[in-house]
Parts: sequence; structure tokens; C-alpha cells
Amino acid sequence: MTSPRVLAARASSSLAMTRRRAPPSLALRELLALFLAPLLLAPTRPALAKTFPSEVTKLLALRTELERRGLGYLLETWRCPPASSGAPCDPCGASSGASDSWGDWHYVACRAVPLRERVAAASLPENGGVVDAYANDVGAWGLVTNVHLSDLAVEGTLAAFEETLCPFEHLRELDMDGGRLRGEVPAFIGRCFPRLTELDLSHNELRRVPCHTGPRTTASAW
Repeated sequence: MTSPRVLAARASSSLAMTRRRAPPSLALRELLALFLAPLLLAPTRPALAKTFPSEVTKLLALRTELERRGLGYLLETWRCPPASSGAPCDPCGASSGASDSWGDWHYVACRAVPLRERVAAASLPENGGVVDAYANDVGAWGLVTNVHLSDLAVEGTLAAFEETLCPFEHLRELDMDGGRLRGEVPAFIGRCFPRLTELDLSHNELRRVPCHTGPRTTASAW
């Protein structure tokens, strides 16, 4: 029978051996270091927005105009992340360029446009000439093609929107029906949106529709 003193000595020896177990071999540590170093040292690539900076500027100006008309409470999604977050301001959102896309900001969409439009937009000074970053990326369309402000009870004259709406040269659809707009339909509607295919101004208080507003125009004086 083994004495208690011998058992204690064996237990002590086993504990000592456990404590003296060597750390991972030097070779293994070097391999881990070689594998992890590029990941740790590589610069973090900023997220690429799907919205051209020029389009963000236009939307922020439109937001200011709508807020001036008392509609700010409807624009909770029309906010850019804090600069300190490092996140891009991206109203068009991840689905930008899809035929059925709707932006991350309510009431706007950034759908498919021809390559030449993207190249031209990417070359603008305010977009930093980011042709490679945007125009060659099939997913980075980033141009506002639809503005739907339907049933928001927008008040005032449509002419007062010229400064904020006219810059949206890529628009295909503009809907401002179901509001309280009054006066005449201004000439800038036909001048500023050469690609417009749908214009809905019905259920407002507009007096006339000029012949140059483009195809598929719908207006109403009630």
C-alpha cells in the first residue's frame, strides 16, 4: 500500500510538470505572427457609399426646403451619420441601381441609368473625379432618378422649388400629387428634367400645365 507521503509527492510532481509546460513552440508563434500581421497592419478601407456626393448635396437642399414648409417631421430618414462615425452619407442605399430600388431615405430612389451618365457624374469636381470608384462598379449607381412626394400636403408654389429641384437632372419620375400647391406649373419643369418620363401633379391647386412639361404628365386643379 502506497503511503500518504508518497502519494503527496507524486501529486506535487504532477502539478509541477503541469506548471512547467512549455508555451507554443517558437516556430508556431512565428507562423501565427506572419499570418496575422497583414490583417492587423492593413489600413481599414472606408465604406463606399452608393450615392454620389453631388446627389447628397441636392437632397440636403431639398430637405431644407421641405423643412421650411413644415414637413420636417416626415423626413426622419433624411439624416447623415455623424462625421465621427466614419460611415458615409448614403441616401440611395445598398440597392442603388436596381430597377425596383428604393433609397434608404424615404421618397427617393436611385435606379439604373446608362453608363455615360455615371461616368459624367463621377467626373464632376464635387465628386472628386472618382471614375474608377463609381463608374466602373456596376453596383455604384448613386444618381437620384425618382422623387415621390405624394400625399405629403406640400404647400406653396411649385415655382419656389426651382432652386432645389432643378439640380436633379437625372430624374425620370417626379410625383408631387396630393398636395396644396397653387399657381401655375413653372417652365423649369420641362427645362431641368430632360429625361423625365413621369410627372404627377394631380390633386393640387395648379391652374395650368405648359405643353413643355414632357410625356406622361398628369396635373389637376383639385
